[in-house]
Amino acid sequence: MNLLFCEPMGYSSIDSETVAGDSHEDWEPSDELEQKIKEFNDYLSTLSPHSWQPGKVRTSYKLLPEDK
Repeated sequence: MNLLFCEPMGYSSIDSETVAGDSHEDWEPSDELEQKIKEFNDYLSTLSPHSWQPGKVRTSYKLLPEDK
């Protein structure tokens, strides 16, 4: 049996570029928008992992003849 330890994958945080990446070059997010983005990112950090990815630790287990 091969075993692979996995690592949790959390949600990616967002920023104002994520929300309005197509805005004009002089655009600045409002303080209210920045606050809401921060609140959303804080919320994301409280959630359980949404998936798992392979970790760096692998091992195997083999039954010995007397264990069968």
